[in-house]
Amino acid sequence: MNENPKLGGMPRRLAIAAAAFAAALSAACGQDAAPTPTPTPAPSPPPLSFALTPAPTATSTPVPTPTAASTPVPTPTATPTRAPTPTAAPTYTPTATPTQTPAPTHTPTQTPTATPAPTRTPTQTPTAAPTPAPTARDILARSLEAMGEVQSYRYSMNIDVTTESDDVITSLPIAAEGVYRAPDSYSAVLEINAGFFGTIEIPIVAIGEDVYLRDPNFNEWQKVGRGEDLSYLDPEFIAFLANPAGSISPDSVAELNDLRLVGTGSVDGAETHVVSFELPDGGSGDRHPKLGETVVKIEIAAADSLMRRVEADGELARRKDSPALTGPSAVQERRAAFEPRVSFRSSADLRDFNAVSQPIEPPIVSP
Repeated sequence: MNENPKLGGMPRRLAIAAAAFAAALSAACGQDAAPTPTPTPAPSPPPLSFALTPAPTATSTPVPTPTAASTPVPTPTATPTRAPTPTAAPTYTPTATPTQTPAPTHTPTQTPTATPAPTRTPTQTPTAAPTPAPTARDILARSLEAMGEVQSYRYSMNIDVTTESDDVITSLPIAAEGVYRAPDSYSAVLEINAGFFGTIEIPIVAIGEDVYLRDPNFNEWQKVGRGEDLSYLDPEFIAFLANPAGSISPDSVAELNDLRLVGTGSVDGAETHVVSFELPDGGSGDRHPKLGETVVKIEIAAADSLMRRVEADGELARRKDSPALTGPSAVQERRAAFEPRVSFRSSADLRDFNAVSQPIEPPIVSP
């Protein structure tokens, strides 16, 4: 009878169980039963992946419980376990212990004692002596030297002449424009405000010792000497105003009275030193014999030492042969009362140094 595949090995298992049950029963009854050979268990089929339906349980007749004989349990054959291949222990190579070299005994280096630098004695810088301020004498002397190098210039002049006689005072304003050329020539046009008579214009030309005036009435040139007494038109007086440097020699600076520096000023944008002095009485002087006691103030440029402005306030000296100065003293006093005293105040501005090209020539004199 073929096995039902679904039941697997169920009849075979029942046969084994029945044989075991018979052996037990025989032992219980005292029968020697031949030893039942131990069946070799059939190899178990591979388990199925589905559940088996259990067989119906048979109702068994109660059987007295036999003394179970020891069923020999087959000794399981131990499957030898393959011992792992031992890993060879590394060969221990002893490390040589280095011989410790004793550290050298530290010998302290002796720090050299620094030689102290010598204390520097500061050299005292000599204080420059302050430049002394120039004196009036120095300024005037340099100006006379500088003006001696000038060949030409133009000037504008204003003169106020006052005449006093027998308690009558007459003022005569004069304006002039002119040119100076070295060494001793000048020309000018004098405009005299004669009041009721209007303005009188008188040209004048001086070349060396020769002086020329044009007569305003006949419009003719006349030649006169530089030393002639023409009162406020005296050529020496005009020459002093036109060329103040020519009326003062460098050697005569020491003869000037009350020479002093009175301040600073400005003329046409040029900074100036202002010096003041008094001229000696013209009655005993050689370079300005027509001037009496006169105070002169000159503005000298600080940059080039040239005279930029000349102001004078004084009087015209009387001639030594004037009738007022001759005869007995009593007579002189009486005559002096009628001798007119002429004083003046003037101002002249100098400009265009070395820039004048026109020559000064003598005019044609009428016969």
